[in-house]
Amino acid sequence: MDIANTEQLSLSARYFDHATNVVREDFLGFTPLARLDVIHISNTIISTLSAWELNLDKMVGQGYDECSMMAGKIGRVQKIIAEKYPKAHFYRCASHRLNLVVNDLNTLPEVRNAIGTIKEGISFSRGSKQRKVLVGNLQKLCETRWSEKHKSIRKFNDKFLEIVEALPILHKEGDRETSQKVWQLYCTLTSPTFILTLKVIAKYSAKLEPVTNILQSVNINLENVEAEFEMIMKGAESNYSAL
Repeated sequence: MDIANTEQLSLSARYFDHATNVVREDFLGFTPLARLDVIHISNTIISTLSAWELNLDKMVGQGYDECSMMAGKIGRVQKIIAEKYPKAHFYRCASHRLNLVVNDLNTLPEVRNAIGTIKEGISFSRGSKQRKVLVGNLQKLCETRWSEKHKSIRKFNDKFLEIVEALPILHKEGDRETSQKVWQLYCTLTSPTFILTLKVIAKYSAKLEPVTNILQSVNINLENVEAEFEMIMKGAESNYSAL
């Protein structure tokens, strides 16, 4: 939704460029959605691409996230388009699927609480110039920006000691409300459960960050992605064997 409260559908095309012999992925543009039902979205995609003079009979794929309205097998957007253009096989967004697997970890209370505490710590640290001077300008943690999420957790972990050391200073120099907030945050950050969980989260975030970046890159190469996953799996097997 844009600032005028109009739902905008983003359309991109992935194709082979014969002139340069490379696979390209280009943003085509936005098109407004009057309604958010399956039929309207499907018709909008088809009519917009046709209006842009793309030959949809040559469309050999379509990709969306795991939203049931788009990805469902019965009567959903991908199915309606595939029925009209049989070559357009549906491919789920690999980066989105990876993020869903990672999010399953949030079912663990320790992980869910740790992520919430990291968000709270980052938000607090960015709240004033004094805090930024003490711990630096930490990157916001956004759940839907996957590569940024991994980077944010990694940077929080890298600056963890600086953050903890800065809190007593802020507790001493801040007003009553700030001091109380700092004390609560300090007690949470220094608890053994949080420290252990942070180290685990930061470790897998550091491993998944390059994979996520590759999956979201324009010139994605399946061979490189497979190599990254194999490296992660071998590392996990080695760690398991060591235990």
